[in-house]
Amino acid sequence: MEKFDNIDRKHVINEVERIFSLPLSRVGRRHIYFKNEKDARFVILGGNENWHGIPDDVITDILKATEKYLIIGLKKRNSIRVYYCDITNLLTQLKLLNRPGNDKYTFNIDEHGTWATIRQVQSVKLNLLAEIQYTSLDREKIIQKERIQRELEQMTTEELEELIRKIHNGELGKHRDT
Repeated sequence: MEKFDNIDRKHVINEVERIFSLPLSRVGRRHIYFKNEKDARFVILGGNENWHGIPDDVITDILKATEKYLIIGLKKRNSIRVYYCDITNLLTQLKLLNRPGNDKYTFNIDEHGTWATIRQVQSVKLNLLAEIQYTSLDREKIIQKERIQRELEQMTTEELEELIRKIHNGELGKHRDT
């Protein structure tokens, strides 16, 4: 199975946005740290295995937030299991987490069916938020969508207007004989 990456994370983010009915935007430079328009903060981690880490700068910032969540997507063969919890309890017990390189806090997740725990802080319970069907075809659709979005962003206003005209007139995909 391929490593959990930002394409997989985007699939999890889309599901979180759908469930909470609020779009998320990135906070700072980290691809794991988000907020919604109500300024609730979300650390969105993922992986194929049970080891996860949160960088120090994210911890420093999220400590200031009033509403804060930890979301962990665990990639399975044909799905991603998404767990979540209020991260406050974990933040009060950081001293129990591992510090492999002194630039992040790391921990392990143990799954128990519809919930999971953090091995180093057993009092932190994450509930199963969703199990998203996620196959290689789903992944390819996300990649294709991103490619099209990048191409559209590079088009001039005139090129976009021509594309819209062709779509409106049903001219896309038709082959003309000359």
